[in-house]
Amino acid sequence: MPRFLRKLALTDVLVVDDFCMTPLNEVERRDFLEICDDRYQTCSTVLTSQVPVPDWHVQIGDPTAAIAGLVSYQDGSVISRTLLKRTTGTVTLFAFDEGEGLSEHSAAFDALVHILEGEADITISGKLLRTHTTEAVLLPANQSHAVKAITSFKMLLTMIRS
Repeated sequence: MPRFLRKLALTDVLVVDDFCMTPLNEVERRDFLEICDDRYQTCSTVLTSQVPVPDWHVQIGDPTAAIAGLVSYQDGSVISRTLLKRTTGTVTLFAFDEGEGLSEHSAAFDALVHILEGEADITISGKLLRTHTTEAVLLPANQSHAVKAITSFKMLLTMIRS
C-alpha cells in the first residue's frame, strides 16, 4: 500500500468521486489524511460526493480531523477561517506554521481555545502554558494573551460575547 500512496501523492490531479459514501474505517481515514497531507501545496485534489459537506465529519468518523481539515497550513503563515459569526460570538479555525504566532493582545470577551493538532505555547497574563492536541484553554476577558506554535498546529477559537 505505501507504494500506491506514493503514486497518488505524485499524480498532478487526483479526482475522488463519490467521496464518503460509506463511513471510513480507521485505516481508510489515516490513508486519506496522509494522501491529503502529501499532496498539500503540490498537486490538485478534487472531491465529489452526494453527501453534503457539513455531514462529511460523520462519514470520516473523526470530528476533530474533519474540522481541522477545513483549514490548511501555509509556510511561514497563520491562516484563519471563520466558521460561525453571530452577535453572541464567533467560532474561528486557525492553522499556524511552526514558529508562527499571535502577538500579545487582549479581548473584551472570554474565549476558549481547543488544540486540534500539534503543540503551542499560550501565554496568559505572563504565565506560559505548553498545550498539546485535545487540550483546551480558557482565555479570560481583558487579560493579555499570546500564542506561539512549537510545531505546526491548529486550534479552534470560540469567542463568547456577553
